[in-house]
Amino acid sequence: MNAPYEAKLAAMRRFPEDCPTTALVLERIVEGSALCAGDVSHERLLTWANAAGFLPIVYRYLMSTGRDVPARFRQSWLVHMARLALYRAELRRVLPTIEALSPVILLKGEALSLLLFGDARLRNTTDMDLLIDPRQLGPIVEALGEIGYHTVGDGKTKPWAYNQLLLVHQDCGTLIELHWRIAFPHLKSPPIDELFEDTIAVALDGGALTTRSLRPELLLLQLCFHFHQHHGFYKGLLDIAGWVDRFERTADLDEIRALARRYEIDGVLQWGLHALERFTGERSRLYDPRANVFSKSWAAWSAMEMERRYIFMAAPSAIDRWWRDPRAATKIAGVLAEALSMTVADGALNRLRAVLSPILLGPHRLGRMNFALLEGIGAFEREELYEARILG
Repeated sequence: MNAPYEAKLAAMRRFPEDCPTTALVLERIVEGSALCAGDVSHERLLTWANAAGFLPIVYRYLMSTGRDVPARFRQSWLVHMARLALYRAELRRVLPTIEALSPVILLKGEALSLLLFGDARLRNTTDMDLLIDPRQLGPIVEALGEIGYHTVGDGKTKPWAYNQLLLVHQDCGTLIELHWRIAFPHLKSPPIDELFEDTIAVALDGGALTTRSLRPELLLLQLCFHFHQHHGFYKGLLDIAGWVDRFERTADLDEIRALARRYEIDGVLQWGLHALERFTGERSRLYDPRANVFSKSWAAWSAMEMERRYIFMAAPSAIDRWWRDPRAATKIAGVLAEALSMTVADGALNRLRAVLSPILLGPHRLGRMNFALLEGIGAFEREELYEARILG
């Protein structure tokens, strides 16, 4: 671990006073919803935040800035704290089990909250997102089975369509997502050895539990991939704002630009940064006004959707209601939306490959058939694809 990062973590600043960009993202919905939707009590905002997974940071922001918070959300905060304690206890069992076989990085949860906001309690936690060496995936799954964690469904990894595998504890229901990439396979991303090369130690629970995190340059890429994966969502925007507050002045910005060019993902990076500018008016030093038109368009749509939901608090549209209906037509539309989101990839050929990949290869049933067909005629080998997509 690099000494500058260690010193920085030892002298964590306060939330929200030392998180100006994050505070601006929060203030927009707090004041905006009060003025534009009449939600002066913040009841509706907190309800929506709870449903969307960012209640803790809104709750603490309201408390820290002297606003009144409806009493019933105190219970929600206590439930959140209990859940954090449960997952922290499980990490004490899970991390040593995996570390005996592979390096492991905690991608989200308390570690990310502490890094970005200086407070481990501000991100909602419903699972353990762990980055592991895919070459040890089988032994890791077997070892986790011995402490009560088992795969869901058929347990197949499908690396041509997914970047993670879900496991659930047989008794307490806690979840683990084992990741072998920080992006879906449709996009290029840093290989696993580069991700493990230089990590940051993050001490949780008063120093009693040490976890590892990505270094700042790779962490921003991961946060932008996550924002992209969810088609631009408010919780992801908070994470990007937190990174700007914590690391933009000290991270190697030239390296981040070089990584984005190398993996042809500058459009992914710019989607998040342009959405931040659209939503707050604040421009990161990495913001590029020459970003491709697809990134700018997705950023504009993302910012507009966040305003519609959390400032104007508009009722779900007919399209929204249809989108939540789990019928076959909706699933097909979901695949098409996933494909369209890949248009932010850089370069014409890379963009075409990224757009066609979710359509042709899944994870839908047709994709599995196409993959089997292509594999059958020798278009590519399953193991070769695994090596290329996961191991770089």
